[in-house]
Amino acid sequence: MLKRPERYQQTDEEQKPFDRQTIVAISIAIEAVLLLAATAWCYFGEIDLRGLFKCNLTVLVWGISAGLAISTINMAILYLSQKLAGRFFIFQSMHDLLKHEMIPIFGQLTFGDSILLALASGFCEEVFFRGVVEATGGIATSSICFGLAHLPSFYYYPYALWALAVGLVMSFLMVGTGSIFAPVAAHALVNLISINVLRYIKT
Repeated sequence: MLKRPERYQQTDEEQKPFDRQTIVAISIAIEAVLLLAATAWCYFGEIDLRGLFKCNLTVLVWGISAGLAISTINMAILYLSQKLAGRFFIFQSMHDLLKHEMIPIFGQLTFGDSILLALASGFCEEVFFRGVVEATGGIATSSICFGLAHLPSFYYYPYALWALAVGLVMSFLMVGTGSIFAPVAAHALVNLISINVLRYIKT
């Protein structure tokens, strides 16, 4: 079993997460960088994504349905990580990620913040990963990169594997609908629900 980070012995006060305004600013800056990188990649790599930017009710229904399904599994993982953390490493890792990484950060946000970050992350990350990365390297490459982007340290590799699986779902969702707005809607909804669940746990 991998060793838990030593800082987990600290109290919440000693860990001192960033304040709310800084968290929002950093998150938006990261998403902006991804979108700018995707734009530059399209320009210099001569990648045309315009055909993916079509939206209709069917696309949105598929995206929202996928987002709700993924969120349901997320809630099951959350529940199991609370109940089985001491018995299985995969759930211990998830529990520590929630308690020591996610809740101290996202638990501070307001509902308005959650909407802003969900929309920004859903659009910018999908354009980058399902757009330019997938157009360049294929579904496997985009999903692996998406998983690695959700790997703060190797101790959390179960979360990265789950993110990889979600990335695959997003890719097949885009292929099936022919629109990037399906995974955008799914991604944004998953993040919106997740952030607000973390806010609820925090309180």
